[in-house]
Amino acid sequence: MKKAWNACLRAGFTLIEVLVTVVIIGVLAAVIIPAITNQIGAADPARVANDLANVRTGIETFSLNVRPRFPGDLDDLANPITPLDLDIKGVAYTDTTAWNGPYISATVPKVDGSAPLADIASNSGYKASILSRLASCSSAAGTTGVGCVLTTAPQFVTVQISGLDAPQFRAINDVLDGASDSLTASTTGKFRFDGTRAYFLATPYR
Repeated sequence: MKKAWNACLRAGFTLIEVLVTVVIIGVLAAVIIPAITNQIGAADPARVANDLANVRTGIETFSLNVRPRFPGDLDDLANPITPLDLDIKGVAYTDTTAWNGPYISATVPKVDGSAPLADIASNSGYKASILSRLASCSSAAGTTGVGCVLTTAPQFVTVQISGLDAPQFRAINDVLDGASDSLTASTTGKFRFDGTRAYFLATPYR
């Protein structure tokens, strides 16, 4: 009976063993949790770049079908155009039979006139929003700004992205253009940033 009791006493952990175990678990958590967190966000730049590439492909295919017109918003790519829809120049479509989409996934709701197009967005990486309204922007250096409607040639059909901060922009820009030309903004290349909104010059139309 005494031997059995002594065996039971020896089967438990000592205080030192418990403390060592807790310290080891703490060290592992301190190393593993940040690594996992970083990996979760690591795919965001590639996701945004991939989403923008898909939109660009949709715009180019749309323009081949509905030539020489370019879409005015993502809704034109996701849903059949109607005579009430406007192209990027603000002109109504006269021939809607050439539309052969959808050219992008139909994730953008059909606009019924109750909300401005710029308020309708598709979420991407970093929880950034790809705005529905497509802009007309010049490729000249420094041409960024809300709406980005400019007259300097050549003009580009431009996708607008909101909800990015400067570090997030730089991470995406590394994928699309390489290193950015500023810590807070970029006014060259196909991916621009004015500190508030990003602009992806998708495809030229002049």
